[in-house]
Formats: sequence, C-alpha cells, structure tokens
Amino acid sequence: MKPKWDKKWKAKEVRAKALSEWRGYAEPRSIETNLRPAGDLVRVVMQKMNLSDQMDEEEVKGAWAEVAGPFLAQQSFPDSLRAGILKVRVIQPTVKFTLERELKPQLLQRLQQKLGAQVVRDLKFFIG
Repeated sequence: MKPKWDKKWKAKEVRAKALSEWRGYAEPRSIETNLRPAGDLVRVVMQKMNLSDQMDEEEVKGAWAEVAGPFLAQQSFPDSLRAGILKVRVIQPTVKFTLERELKPQLLQRLQQKLGAQVVRDLKFFIG
C-alpha cells in the first residue's frame, strides 16, 4: 500500500510534465529557490578567513559604555577594533589625556575581563 502523499506528488509531476509538453518548455524555477540571506554568506566567508572570533561592533560599544561609565561614554566611543587594538575616538583633549595617563590600565583590564584578553590587547585614543 502506497502512502497518500505519493499519489498527490505523482499528480503534480504528471501535471507539470503535461504543461511543459504543451508549452514547449519546462516550467521556470522560482527565483526564491536558491536565495539565501546575505548574513549566511558573510558568516561562511568569515569562518573561512578565520575572522569568526572577531567581536561584533555593537558588543564592543556596549562593553565600552559599561566599562567607561556614563561620563566617559558620552565623551568617547570605540571607533574600530583591529588586531586586538581598540581605537577610541575622544571628543576633548583633556579627556584623552586623562584616559591615556590615568585610566587606560583600569579600562583595559575591565574590557579584557568582559570581552576576553585575546580580543582587546591594547587601547589607543585619538581626538575626533
């Protein structure tokens, strides 16, 4: 005894074959047949390039806001993270001086605890 879906599938095949013979060409495939979200492709490419362990930019920004506190988070924000160096854009020269001279070791330690020691190895501050 064959399942019911077998008959239904067979009917669809017969219908498709009859229509293609009548038209003279096969039914074109749907455009959506081979579509995939771009995010899936990006994820695969990043894994092949060994970049999958790079931190998400939003995650780094959120961690900076938590680690730096409300005042410093308003005066500065992470610009880029490359090769373990987090570049932080600072609004005022005095804040840059304070961050470089006094707070850099503490901020770096907190970021490493939050994100991992391999992710953020150093901080660079610049005015922008």
